[in-house]
Amino acid sequence: MIPQASDNYEIGARHYFSDNVYTNINFFRIDTKNEIFFNPVAFTNENLDGKTRRDGIEVSLSAEVNKWLTVKGGYTYLDAKVKGGTFKENHVPNVPKHKAALEVISSLGRGFTFVLNGVYIGERPFVSDFSNDFSNQKSYLVLSSKIIYQWKS
Repeated sequence: MIPQASDNYEIGARHYFSDNVYTNINFFRIDTKNEIFFNPVAFTNENLDGKTRRDGIEVSLSAEVNKWLTVKGGYTYLDAKVKGGTFKENHVPNVPKHKAALEVISSLGRGFTFVLNGVYIGERPFVSDFSNDFSNQKSYLVLSSKIIYQWKS
């Protein structure tokens, strides 16, 4: 097995609507040679015989709505394909086309902060299913929250 190598290209911009509200946009391409994957038939890691390409766009927004509330969110579209070899033009396993995240941060006063976040992961081929023979894994949403107490400084 040889080490995998990637060439990454990206360009992006950030725009401030005000001191408290800004957005980012980022376009990217990742070309990978000798990608390492787990072969479930041989029970070993191997190099893929073709290159993979991941093209995508990321968009995010951060807004401090007021002194006690901040909202952050982001979305990623990702097209991940095998570009040569046995699995040419198939989707790269376990890579969703759509991913989104949202976070709400609220200062409750007296050292307390409440954080609520959610992550959505879209449908994607099963791990090691380079031939894309099976139906996709279902999308899912994870919600989590926490309360933070800052004592003294």
